[in-house]
Amino acid sequence: MVLGGTGVLVHNSDGPASIPQVDNQGLQSVVNNLYKGIGNERLVGDGSAMAAASAEVNGHANVEGRSHVKSAKDIQVAKSLVSAIDDALAGKYTGASNYPGLGNC
Repeated sequence: MVLGGTGVLVHNSDGPASIPQVDNQGLQSVVNNLYKGIGNERLVGDGSAMAAASAEVNGHANVEGRSHVKSAKDIQVAKSLVSAIDDALAGKYTGASNYPGLGNC
């Protein structure tokens, strides 16, 4: 929201996000970690790490005293993992070395 030419962080009018559920217990732990702001009385956006990162990029102080904006390496690995999974499901996966950041996995 913009107020007087200045961006203002507002809480999500829809309330907290719902935590996505997956079958894999290890992946569920990662998902839960991304949504651990849900239930916090000082909820930023929908309570997800993505909402916190977006707020910080837009000038909000670090949420809960720490940065949610990840390094370029973290972002590249996450994008490469998604690409690798998409390729695997299409029968086109060619090995970790073909995805930036995954070659050392």
